[in-house]
Amino acid sequence: MSLRAPFLLLGQSNPRLYGRLLTLHDIKCQNDRIQDMTLWLDPQPINVPASFSTLGLPALIEQILLRRGINSPELLEAFFPSEKDIFVEFPDIKKSVAVILLAIRNNEKICVWGDFDVDGQTSTALLVQTLRALGANVVYYIPIRGKESHGVHIDSLKPIIDSGVTLII
Repeated sequence: MSLRAPFLLLGQSNPRLYGRLLTLHDIKCQNDRIQDMTLWLDPQPINVPASFSTLGLPALIEQILLRRGINSPELLEAFFPSEKDIFVEFPDIKKSVAVILLAIRNNEKICVWGDFDVDGQTSTALLVQTLRALGANVVYYIPIRGKESHGVHIDSLKPIIDSGVTLII
């Protein structure tokens, strides 16, 4: 292939070149200019205090924490709270678990009402997978962002209930 073969470059960040029919020679020249501007800065080595070594953290994590100003055991403890500090029980969680376990035991159809953003899809997938591992008869619903936006909508809820779902999470 010659350097003068036509090539259409789409999405180019340089507005003068965007959507223009380019040759491979044009692209090479543009890339050379970009490469000339690229400069990698490696971080300077950092000394890790002995107090950090007792925690059993990987060396890279220790260095990242130190670069972010976490340089004492007190700050490190605040950054990594103990399990007793992060556990907060949801109100009435035991009642909710009992309702879910009863629905699983009775083979009721359960629907996990998810959300369309990344954390909503992830949490929906995790909850559905966990419920299935517990033997639940479970389906899920993720609203269509452009049509339904956030929240529960009757038009979407009706077919789910009509399909035999008795518990919505």
